Amino acid sequence: STSARAVVASVPVSKGTVIPHTRPDRFATAMRRTATTARANATLQRSHGRCRTVRARERKEEGSGSRTEEVETAPVAIYDHPLAYDVAFSYRDVQQEVDFLESVMDEHAKPSSCTTVIEIGCGPARHCLELARRGKYCIGIDNNPKMVEYSEKKARVEGLERMKLVQADMRDFDLEIQADLVCCLLGTLSHLHTEEDLMRTFQACAQHNRPGGLLVLEISHPAELFDGSLMDPQGDAWEAEEDGTRVVVEWGREGDFFCPITQIVERTVGLTVLDNKGSLKYSLEQVVPQKMFTLAEIKGFAQLAGYNFVSSYGEMDASLEMSPEAEGACRLVVILKKK
Repeated sequence: STSARAVVASVPVSKGTVIPHTRPDRFATAMRRTATTARANATLQRSHGRCRTVRARERKEEGSGSRTEEVETAPVAIYDHPLAYDVAFSYRDVQQEVDFLESVMDEHAKPSSCTTVIEIGCGPARHCLELARRGKYCIGIDNNPKMVEYSEKKARVEGLERMKLVQADMRDFDLEIQADLVCCLLGTLSHLHTEEDLMRTFQACAQHNRPGGLLVLEISHPAELFDGSLMDPQGDAWEAEEDGTRVVVEWGREGDFFCPITQIVERTVGLTVLDNKGSLKYSLEQVVPQKMFTLAEIKGFAQLAGYNFVSSYGEMDASLEMSPEAEGACRLVVILKKK
């Protein structure tokens, strides 16, 4: 699974919150997202206080043989809680993003037909699910068994027989199939912390990509490496709600360490899950090391693995090709073609 960042450091709104530079047609969406920030920050402060109170009470009563649990405590591994993770990133417009994947296949793949798709590090597999609904044969790969089980259940509920989930490491998987499209989305590539890991992943993708097929990568915008925001992090916060589950997301925190040598940020990620009355159910927190990549690095390793660079976009939107003047670009989406 992965983590994703929907905003880029730019215009401060309040401490710990930023709103991206955006094109006019995206401004309304950005403002709706920002409007939840004050509530998100306030909820985080309240929930953190309640968590500290409960944990203190548990420590105090540990020796007495009794234990009071007013709030459900949960393990810190956020990827072990797929529902909370899924809801946290439910703001993504998956239908539009799958439209984008189909459009780049039509434009850049040779031949352009797309019947088989592999998504590595698929997490809750929203893109796989949508592709399967459109008749593609999809295989989603994730190394977390709880994510795989969660996504399999969603596919079964919808009766999507053309979708398969596999528990595997994206650096080393063998599906005995060559797909028209291989993709790695929502910044999942950031979990590869060494050049060896990145090379192994590219090689595994190339093994499963037909000649003329595409590899699509979505990573953080490289401006984050160079604009100084990682050296003085503030973090973001937002809320998301779906089917009665409300999640407040803390994405990064003031003081998170960034190493400019390794290009790895030790990002604090918190998911606070609330019931429909706004009461705290549980809170998850984990420091997630994430590596930042430049476009030059991606191009170099891709070339070594058997890919040619085709194009890049500022997000999963075919109208927003990447350029120094690309207004509204908040991600880096790289299109690579198998030789």
